[in-house]
Amino acid sequence: MSWRCADPAGRPLPGLELCLTIWERREELVRTATVTVERVTGPGGEFALKRYRFPFLRRRIEAAFRHSWIAVPKARRELRSLARMQALGIPVVEPYGCGWRRDALGFVVDSFLLSRWWPHPDLARSAAAGEPLPPAAWQALGRAAGALHARGVAHGGLAARNLLIGREERGVWQARILDPARARFGGAPLGRARAEADLLPLQPALLAAGAEARAAFADGYCSPSLPSSAASAGSTSCASPTMP
Repeated sequence: MSWRCADPAGRPLPGLELCLTIWERREELVRTATVTVERVTGPGGEFALKRYRFPFLRRRIEAAFRHSWIAVPKARRELRSLARMQALGIPVVEPYGCGWRRDALGFVVDSFLLSRWWPHPDLARSAAAGEPLPPAAWQALGRAAGALHARGVAHGGLAARNLLIGREERGVWQARILDPARARFGGAPLGRARAEADLLPLQPALLAAGAEARAAFADGYCSPSLPSSAASAGSTSCASPTMP
């Protein structure tokens, strides 16, 4: 079956599948049985290329009730969620496009997501490097999570591997959220119970980082990074979940 490719607005992007073959490979970041993440260079700059592959029927059947049969492909759902979150003023990696192929039965055989490359590691890699992050970094992470919840979005997988952290211009710490394929959007800020549930995957990283980091995260969470238009439309008051 032929590839179908689209931009975040759903407009066709014919030829985008060339990112899988002729674009320059810079670095492989993740490899599992069905998922790879690579840093690639193509027309327009550097990108993160995330690919979901189900080459065998057994794998397609295993994924059928999640995202590989009839329903919108996971890569496309992730692209749409990133675009929607970006429009809400939530700090995410910049979405670029996606593509997918189905077999004759309608199962997704292969799909991919492209986002603009942001040259900083995720929180899990930062922790594994063994150098503690300063409070300012944890504040930036808290602001990103606070922006997410203040705009009524539950990520559904807000683990350390899905938060990028690094210094931008003038040494200011910034965070970016990625992998929101399971995100749920609501019209009001999340309540305490739902926010705490959404932050559960992040608790091991917060516990390991220590009390100072947790306090900085909570401080940032109570003052989320939102543009003025978004802040006026939604609550930015602190309904901070209990930090361990």
